[in-house]
Amino acid sequence: MSVLPSVRHVVAAVALATFGAASACTFLLDGIPEELGNRCAFDGETTTCGNCLATSCRDAIDACCADECGTVLDKLEECALDHGPETCAQLKAANEDDDSDEDDERARDLALCVRSECDEECPSSAPVTHCVETDDGCSCVVDTDNPNDSACKPSTGKCCADPGYPAEGLECLCVEIGCSGDDGRCACGVDGGNKRTCDDLELPFCCIAEDGCVCRDYLECFDDETATGSCSVEIFDCGSRVERDSCQATENDLN
Repeated sequence: MSVLPSVRHVVAAVALATFGAASACTFLLDGIPEELGNRCAFDGETTTCGNCLATSCRDAIDACCADECGTVLDKLEECALDHGPETCAQLKAANEDDDSDEDDERARDLALCVRSECDEECPSSAPVTHCVETDDGCSCVVDTDNPNDSACKPSTGKCCADPGYPAEGLECLCVEIGCSGDDGRCACGVDGGNKRTCDDLELPFCCIAEDGCVCRDYLECFDDETATGSCSVEIFDCGSRVERDSCQATENDLN
């Protein structure tokens, strides 16, 4: 694969002294909008992998971008753009055993972030699953003839797979489950919010109902509800299915 030309941009603010008076001006490289501030932009930010990198590893990318960090940022762009397993593997291993200088340390910090925060979104081996969005999340099946790069990983929910998954004919389903509420009531359920628990509100009455879990400060459980100590995403389980962090599977999972 040919090396992509670097299209990274850094926006830097510099102070200039003119005729004895200090005035501030902003350098905007390659036409990057001023509102981006000191932000390093890279090609591929809108892909599944690139979005995870831009969102979860922003500080590490900006620190590395300021000092160029050798070829690490070239690998980051190729990984984000192409989801090339080999390039993503090289990115995650960047300067892993070398502590020779500060630039290497920044490269290691970036590699560590990619491994810990975006390992599934930026796979090191080729995907073998075809995943689609559903009303409440996403689902995947093994399809080596028509795979896609969807990580199929909920932000606050759970993924449940048929026993033996990934294998031909088996399915994995991810559902967005979350909690939301205020001082008097908090509920957890499908598409319920962006919190994982209601514990922070310290509500005294928590009850499991047919459509989820609810905590209240003013009412004990109804006859068709079951009292529980707290409400959170963890109260939902996969039953006879197997819980997974993500429904995406790669060639490594088949070995």
